[in-house]
Amino acid sequence: MTCFAEMLVTQKADSKHRLDKIHDIVRWKRFGYRLEKVLKRSELGPTGYPPLNLFKALVLQNLYGLSDPEMEDMLYDRLSFRRFCGFSLTEKMPDETTICRFRSALQGHTEKLLSMVNQYIESQYS
Repeated sequence: MTCFAEMLVTQKADSKHRLDKIHDIVRWKRFGYRLEKVLKRSELGPTGYPPLNLFKALVLQNLYGLSDPEMEDMLYDRLSFRRFCGFSLTEKMPDETTICRFRSALQGHTEKLLSMVNQYIESQYS
């Protein structure tokens, strides 16, 4: 006999989460290329995290209006945030300083890149 909790987990796993839908809409490879170009010109050394994963964290910050400390907390707290950014359950998450330094390394390109993500999302939902 299946317990109620197992049914709920299975039920939830079958439906697609909002962030999964957004993740499927955006052409992330295009952003990976752009991020590499911008970061090559910056003075930021390696962060230990893939740039696209950190950029996805900035996208979540923008979508949910989170500060850097709140984003760090949410990466530890929310499975959907980890999955969206590409982090496993066992990985150490980027701290607020890493997130802030990454944004700074984008040298003013952050708003333009986030605007492009928003355009992808709006094109699907309008």
